[in-house]
Amino acid sequence: MDESVYPAPFQATTRDGQTELRGEPFGPAGTSSVQLSDGTVWEVDHAEPTQLVSLLIEGDLERSTLVRDLLGPERFDWTCAQLDAQRAAKKTGKRLRAEVPGDPDDMWANSFRGSRGANDLAALVGTAVLMADMSTDDSLSPLVRLAAGLEFVVRVRDGLLGSLFEGAIGPVVDELHDIALQVGPEDFGELGGRAEKPLHRFESILRWVRQEVPSLELPLRQVSELMSRRAGDGGLVGNAGGFVRSGGVASSMQWAPLLLAMPDAMSGPAAYGAPPPEDFIEIDMPDAGQVVVRVSRQHGGMWVRVLKTAGLVPLALVPLTEDGMLLEALAVVPSDLEVSDLVVELVEPDQATRPARPLTLVSAAVEAGRAAAMYERLGRIDDASAAWSECARLWSDAGDPRRASLAEE
Repeated sequence: MDESVYPAPFQATTRDGQTELRGEPFGPAGTSSVQLSDGTVWEVDHAEPTQLVSLLIEGDLERSTLVRDLLGPERFDWTCAQLDAQRAAKKTGKRLRAEVPGDPDDMWANSFRGSRGANDLAALVGTAVLMADMSTDDSLSPLVRLAAGLEFVVRVRDGLLGSLFEGAIGPVVDELHDIALQVGPEDFGELGGRAEKPLHRFESILRWVRQEVPSLELPLRQVSELMSRRAGDGGLVGNAGGFVRSGGVASSMQWAPLLLAMPDAMSGPAAYGAPPPEDFIEIDMPDAGQVVVRVSRQHGGMWVRVLKTAGLVPLALVPLTEDGMLLEALAVVPSDLEVSDLVVELVEPDQATRPARPLTLVSAAVEAGRAAAMYERLGRIDDASAAWSECARLWSDAGDPRRASLAEE
């Protein structure tokens, strides 16, 4: 491939048979990653998936066709020549480092593509990594993980992406076999009307993958039967056939897995059309590791803080968002905890958190950043703004002004 997927400058280092291509440090929302079958670990920025953070490969750089495709042949050969020159001058086992120059042609063109210099190839690649990462995220429901993994398989099955991600398709397919068996009626029952369009795309992808990937036919058939039952109950309307085309699945609704992760089904007093009382609060754990908190609209602008009863260890800090007549927050906690193990508090956004270890603050900052990135992709700008502000505050408390500034921007 002649065109560079990543035209920006990078640093390449190699030592003891392991090579890393490193780009810009990850931003306030952390990274998304995928591991290829040969051990290569590919990381992109979660909020800016067009940006390469790291590519860690086993073996010498010169043997990597993947890096050649990502950098382009000229820059790849230049980088290998630098490493070869150092290898001849240094003792065996010493760390070698080469500066990978930017692609001048692509960098000039990228000046018209925004401050990040993202091109179409980087966007396609980054989205694929993001979908693969979501398929392994235990904080998401099996249905959302399955939708993300199937999106990945559809996108990288053929063509350019197929050659770049050839080593990742097998492991993802193996994982999807187990995930599909975990999907139950309750996963569909929690979805509201807002999920109908992404479910149509999901149905079309199911049919396509069942035909193209025989090893997934049986577990996906069971998921299709669950969808058929939902349709029989009036929960799924219309015809998904319009999303299917010859040679694959149309690329519309690319954020379908994210939309499935944002159910709008209501429960409690709001389900009956009456405003809830001001002191209304509902705490539920629909899945292991997930805490859903619903409160009345009078608490707008506040955040939910979840602590572990034993020792009052802070576990999560998430914003409340509109959900019909209620406000709702979804927090991720250790999967072995129950509601009785938790303390749930409503706090002002600028309220000081309990003293926490830097690692806890970093984890909370990344979680807020990932939530903000998801809100942005769904067009929920107000929610994204609130989440980015909290992300910036947490990074500042963790002593990282650079990422705090990025989140604030």
